[in-house]
Amino acid sequence: MPSVYISSICFYNKNDAYSKFSSETAKSSVLKKSLSDVLKCYYPLTGCVKDNLIVDCNDEGILYLEAQVKCQLSDIVADPNLAKLKKFLPCDIDGAHHLAFAAQVNYFTCGGIAIGACISRKIADGSSFSTFVKNWVATSRVATDRLKSKIERLHIILHAVNLRTRMDPPLSDYSFGNLFQVTIAIVSKETSREDCYGIVVKLRDAKGKIDKDYVKKLQGSEHLDILKELSGKIMTQDNVVLNFTALCGFPLYDVDFGWGEPFLVGWVSLPFKNLMTFSDAKLGDGIEAWINLNEEDMAKFECDKELLAYATTSFRL
Repeated sequence: MPSVYISSICFYNKNDAYSKFSSETAKSSVLKKSLSDVLKCYYPLTGCVKDNLIVDCNDEGILYLEAQVKCQLSDIVADPNLAKLKKFLPCDIDGAHHLAFAAQVNYFTCGGIAIGACISRKIADGSSFSTFVKNWVATSRVATDRLKSKIERLHIILHAVNLRTRMDPPLSDYSFGNLFQVTIAIVSKETSREDCYGIVVKLRDAKGKIDKDYVKKLQGSEHLDILKELSGKIMTQDNVVLNFTALCGFPLYDVDFGWGEPFLVGWVSLPFKNLMTFSDAKLGDGIEAWINLNEEDMAKFECDKELLAYATTSFRL
């Protein structure tokens, strides 16, 4: 498991719901109290990661930071810079520290708020992270109510699949931990632009193979053989690996601590090349794609005319 952190940043404009809170101190009190309460159910997150292998549940507590940002929130989201967005997170996401979970609340001069959170990939996957935040929000709301291509190469597409619904019997969505498996679709050198729909079919077929029987193999002695087979397909110098993860269907925009839902949920770049994260758009009328490429590939990607015919690279406030 890579030594990195899953992270998200929820951005909130100042709105009428702020009237429930007399000050930033009141909002801060609700956030800290609700986080403290929900961590009682997720006690490993208050410990520390040791030797990249174990979690020491020493009840040390989490890193919780608050920051005053001397600019308008609109200045940040109008022209988002992924490197600068990292400043709204409580820690680096490369995993070079022992934190299991950390949070940072950023207050802008306009009254807007950005809440950044990081969770160790050693402990949780995207589904578990979403579930934890959802429970934090639910706890907070109770408190609030009381207050009132490189074409010549072989391309390999990796896509993370949630195993919870594919087990027998299925696990609850609230099951916490790393419960996912990677599917692989290989795009041959001969694949043309017109064959793109075939890539979707390959991915769908690969995901379909991850059924209850496949999960049983993962749980048994065949697990290492499966990992060896996967790594053999991927670890070739001439291959270009494209990593996809989809958080569509997760209640990412239901993160309402009492002053309304975020108008934007953002992600920062991870130390991986070619990582694409998909999530539902705020109004449910589209897909947000957060793309992590090297500088040269990104420059070409952002100028692709076919892409720009169907997508926009800026946010609408």
